Amino acid sequence: MSTCDHETFVYNIYKMKWGDQMKKGNFKAEIINAVVDLGIFYFVFLGSEYLFDNMMAYVTDSAGVVLAQSYILGISAVGFCCYALLGRVMKKQNPYIV
Repeated sequence: MSTCDHETFVYNIYKMKWGDQMKKGNFKAEIINAVVDLGIFYFVFLGSEYLFDNMMAYVTDSAGVVLAQSYILGISAVGFCCYALLGRVMKKQNPYIV
């Protein structure tokens, strides 16, 4: 399957999904799914952050926990920003990469 065929295929799938929703006027289900997905993500993210804080408390004092948490959150922010940039660069080389 060539690059053009893949892009056309993805475009047609996207068009069918949103085209059907627009014809039906049923965006409520999409909004509910998005809110539920975000809720699950935040629950898992905050739960894992709380677990990390508790595990670090066994190893170091409270100042060390805050320092370790700031390192982790800083690296996460850098990764979040770099993901979009790397995605664009890598997509030019290989269109099958998300």
